[in-house]
Amino acid sequence: MNILLADSHRDLLQSYERLLTMKGHQVTTAFDGTQVVQLTAERRFDLVILEEHLPRISGDSLLEMLRDANVPVIVMLDRRVTANHLLRPSLPSAYLSLPFLPAGSETESKYPSR
Repeated sequence: MNILLADSHRDLLQSYERLLTMKGHQVTTAFDGTQVVQLTAERRFDLVILEEHLPRISGDSLLEMLRDANVPVIVMLDRRVTANHLLRPSLPSAYLSLPFLPAGSETESKYPSR
């Protein structure tokens, strides 16, 4: 799968990129909303994963633009999904609340979900 991954925290971005690459995906990274717009104009992605608050372009503007590009979008949140998220004019395909444990990770069995 060809994935565009955008996060303003470079250390987290590298970790996510490494995880997805290890699973066999092609990953392109971006650090802000402007880069997301530029990259999606240049090529087609199977999936876009975005940090909720990227610099330079609002999340709502990015979601609107990506909806027009007809690409699935996952928005990473640093908190739980609220009603305000679900009432946005443009909704992503999914939300991912952080932190998360990758499937099959060793710590997964130590900390079962509640």
